[in-house]
Amino acid sequence: MSNRLNSHEDYKTYLGEWVFMRDALKGNTKIKREGTKYLSYPSNLPRDGGMQNYYTKFLKLTDFPELTSQAMHAMMGLALSQPSTLVADNSSLMSQGNYIHEFYEKVLREVITMGRVGVLLEIDASDIGVKELMYKTEDIISWNVDAQGSVDFVILKQNEYKFNDETYSYEATEQTLVLRLVDGIYTQELRDKNFDLIMSETPRYKGNTFDFIPFYIITPRSLNSEVANSPLSPIAHLCLHIYRNNAIWNKLIGTKGDPFTFFSGFEDSEMEHICAGANNVVSTRKKDSSINFIEMKTGSEFIKQKIEYDTETAQAYAGKLLNVSNTLESGESILQRRLMSEIGLKSIIKAVSLQYTMVLRAHAFILGEKNIENIEYKGFAEFSAKIQDINDLMAASGLINQGVISKKSFHTRAADLGLTDVNYDVELERIHIEGAKGGKSSDVVPNVKTNINTST
Repeated sequence: MSNRLNSHEDYKTYLGEWVFMRDALKGNTKIKREGTKYLSYPSNLPRDGGMQNYYTKFLKLTDFPELTSQAMHAMMGLALSQPSTLVADNSSLMSQGNYIHEFYEKVLREVITMGRVGVLLEIDASDIGVKELMYKTEDIISWNVDAQGSVDFVILKQNEYKFNDETYSYEATEQTLVLRLVDGIYTQELRDKNFDLIMSETPRYKGNTFDFIPFYIITPRSLNSEVANSPLSPIAHLCLHIYRNNAIWNKLIGTKGDPFTFFSGFEDSEMEHICAGANNVVSTRKKDSSINFIEMKTGSEFIKQKIEYDTETAQAYAGKLLNVSNTLESGESILQRRLMSEIGLKSIIKAVSLQYTMVLRAHAFILGEKNIENIEYKGFAEFSAKIQDINDLMAASGLINQGVISKKSFHTRAADLGLTDVNYDVELERIHIEGAKGGKSSDVVPNVKTNINTST
């Protein structure tokens, strides 16, 4: 990237997180290939000429859990279990239905895994139409959102690939695409790796220019909103903790019980000539000198408990859909995990569908169509386990007791999704009464929606 190009502060802050999420999705093989980037060289391993061999052995003591990618595939499986709906009467968009649905799938996958994605409406210079192009979050280098919530400036990273006949491979040339308003007119600038101008043009469709930039940043919340971590970020980081702690734990298990050699009665100048270890014979040089052996205190049990706790939390957070035949979990436990997955996914689909609707309306507007407010995209989200009362939600989460989310934020999410009609103050009163009586919530507040579609 050129030194002349100043990236957005949030880009600098989150770039490392985005790289990690990509690696976490690729899983164990990619994480291990990155070596010390994710698993530091232990301070108690030798650092002589054979240190790489020691580290290779250390690396084999652990594996990065594949929960992140499994959670993503499970959520996408639910989201695509039934077709989504495009409402676009009398619009040319209907003829692009298959392409639009496929593009939505890619957008949703990126939002779930990375937390945001960019969509550019590319206007064809030959008036053929408009094409939707997707930009990964790490390719959106800089941007600005105006007071109305629209992007009024953005710099995108992209590569031009050319085939090299000598190396028989495609080689990438780094470029940047600058989208901005010049005198209120949408303009594109293509710049090279040194940020020198290659080309500048004003996109037009049938002679018409535009006073807005047709670039949209889709997130799990709202269009062009601030950068935040991916919905799967918590589980990916828990997997990283498990990965690191497993290596340490297995290393400790392998060395527990091995003695330390403890010397006393020696001068510092004498110690440098003494070597102790397996099959070594050490003689004391003074009558008051002694050698003792003490057991190594590893703390391995604490680390093991931390690994088990992080694993349970990661699985609960992901709502991992397990195969019943391959687990000892009860059916109720699996249902609870599924419920959590569906609740989180439903809110994401609702937000992404609304934002994608805005993109499609802009698409139709560029084409010169009228009544674009009638265009609507509805991602499938009519799935959910049947909930008898709000306590089922709280029991299903398991995250409230673990401190991952608060009861208030969880209740707010349930209310937003239409899973309960009870306001939070009433819910708190119910919890208080319940604690005093030892009764069930259904005995106190039965007014909860139960007509939720159970199909998946």
